[in-house]
Amino acid sequence: MRMGDWSLGGGTIHCDGRQRGSAVILATQNIGPEPPGLVLATAAHVLFDLEAGRLFEHCSFHYLGLDALPGYQAEIDLSTASLGRFNPDEPLESWQFGQQDWAFLHVPASIPAAGHGMRIRPVAWDALVQNSDSGIPARLLAWSVRHSAISLSVDCHAAESRPGDLGGGTWPGQLLDDCDSGQGASGGGLLATLGQEVVLVGIRTGSHWDASIYPTARFPDGPPPGARWDVMSNTNFARAIDGGLISALRAFLIRLQQDRSG
Repeated sequence: MRMGDWSLGGGTIHCDGRQRGSAVILATQNIGPEPPGLVLATAAHVLFDLEAGRLFEHCSFHYLGLDALPGYQAEIDLSTASLGRFNPDEPLESWQFGQQDWAFLHVPASIPAAGHGMRIRPVAWDALVQNSDSGIPARLLAWSVRHSAISLSVDCHAAESRPGDLGGGTWPGQLLDDCDSGQGASGGGLLATLGQEVVLVGIRTGSHWDASIYPTARFPDGPPPGARWDVMSNTNFARAIDGGLISALRAFLIRLQQDRSG
């Protein structure tokens, strides 16, 4: 995706009548056969009714989060979805929480506004990191409650979790970032630059915080807006793009092609 188009590569996911989170439109031409419509990356938990512990029955993609304009929404084919082994009953304190929180989705119908110049290529995180302890400059493409639109958080950084921080370095590819975000950002894209291209390096999945500093009784929704970011007390986290996810995406694209030809 060209530098100037990076904020046009996403939208929101609505399931059973409710806005659930964000998604990124993927550029897949160098990974596998390209299907008609759109291919999306998001967090698996966006597709679950977490109270009932089951997948939603109907979900749609709203390009740029625009709900009122005709021609900006289309149904997601959940029957073909490729999801990580996300378990909605897994406790938040589980050491591997978030590792399987990813999904690839297909929107078969055309959304005319989402032209070919607004797709983001997924690239393995390791391709960008070269002996960097402090991480890399990043941006988050996701729904913004404050702006009531898909927006781009800038001037932030992402680094892989290590032992001793809130993520504990408990699974490879757990990225911690300080990109400004709020409710509805789950499933959004952690972006970085590779040469002159903006690429997808992670899928936003949630936040970690120290309950002794932000006790549930006072902060039922976690740290308040503007709370200081610190990997030891309050941080966002994402599931990095890696070789395993690239392979899963390739298998997803091949399956979509086989379904069409079969």
